[in-house]
Amino acid sequence: MSGIALHQLTETGERIRQMLEQEDSDGWQQAIDDIGEAINEKIIGCGMVYRNFLAEATVYTQEAQRLATKAKSLASRAEGLREYVGSNARAWNIKEVNAGTFKGKWRKLPDVVEIDEEQKLDKAYMRHIPEDWEPDKKLLLETLQTGKKIAGAQLVTDRDKWVFV
Repeated sequence: MSGIALHQLTETGERIRQMLEQEDSDGWQQAIDDIGEAINEKIIGCGMVYRNFLAEATVYTQEAQRLATKAKSLASRAEGLREYVGSNARAWNIKEVNAGTFKGKWRKLPDVVEIDEEQKLDKAYMRHIPEDWEPDKKLLLETLQTGKKIAGAQLVTDRDKWVFV
C-alpha cells in the first residue's frame, strides 16, 4: 500500500470501519489492521520529511544570517572607503574625479539639526510621541483562566496541533 497517499488510506480505512460496524467479520478486521499499519508507515515517512524540511530551513536561516552579516560588513567597508577618499579629496581640495565608468564628486546634503543639550531646549521645540496600546494577552489569559468574563476576549481551551517529536 505504499503507492497510496495518506489521505486516501484514511478515507478507505474509515469506509471499512463503517462496514465493519455493520457486519462483524475477521477479514474486514484484518483489512482495517493492514490499513492502520500502512497509515502508521505513511505518518512515519511524513515525520521524516517534516524533520528534513526543518533541518533544511535551519541551514537556510543560518546561511541567511551569515550572508546578512557579510553584507553588513561589506557595506561598512565601502562606507569607510568612501569616507577615506572624501577626507583625502578634501585635504587636496579635489572637487571631482572622472573615471570613465563613474565619477567621484562632492554632493550637497540637506541641512540637519544637531542637538547639543536636549534639556536646554524650550518645550515649544519638543514633540509628544504618544504611547502605544495593545492587549496584554498574558494578563488576559491569567484573568480568563480564573473564570472571569471579559468583554472583547474569550478563552480558547480545545486547541491542538499535530507534532513530530
